[in-house]
Formats: sequence, structure tokens, C-alpha cells
Amino acid sequence: MIALARWTARIVGSLIVGLLVLFAVGQGFDPTQFHGIELGMIVALLVALVGMVVLWWREGIGGAISLTGMIAFYGLNFAVAGEFPGGPVFPVCFLPGLLAVGCAYVDRSKQHLKET
Repeated sequence: MIALARWTARIVGSLIVGLLVLFAVGQGFDPTQFHGIELGMIVALLVALVGMVVLWWREGIGGAISLTGMIAFYGLNFAVAGEFPGGPVFPVCFLPGLLAVGCAYVDRSKQHLKET
């Protein structure tokens, strides 16, 4: 079961990173056109994406980085719009981080039980 969660986190995270990279390249992403809160939201989203890449090697750290970026993204969006982002896409972006942190927690718990 833990292997399924681990691979789901990796695959979903990779798909999210890949899709956002494709969108950015296809749209001619230029980070210099963003200022203020928009730039903060882009940075928060990039932090989440970096976390999704890191969780391939370090689940706990990568998951925490990904969740931190997504929470910051949601917080900044709420500060500007007074509501959280809509639609099904952004909530799915929490999934890799949640699964990775959960897997790291279970692994650490198992390791702790073996030591005692």
C-alpha cells in the first residue's frame, strides 16, 4: 500500500510539473512581466514544483517543500481575490506533497519501531 502511495505521489507530481512546463513553454513564459503579488504567486508555484521533483529522492523534504509552496500559493490567491482558486486542478497539486509526507511518516514510524 505504501508503495502505491509513493509511486502515485511521484507520477502525479511528474505529470503536474510536465504539464506546467509545457504550458509555460507554449505560452512563452516571461517572468519579467509579473510584479508584486503575481510574482509571489509564481514563486510559490515554482517552489511547489521544485518540491514535486525533490520528493523523488527525499520524500519528506520534497513533500514538505511542495505543500509549503501550494499553501503559499493558496494564501496569496486568497489575499488578492478573497477566495481560493477554483476548479479541480489546483487541489490535485496538493496530492503529491500529502502522499510523500505520509509515506515518509510511515517509513520513519516503521524504522522507529524496529529500533525499539
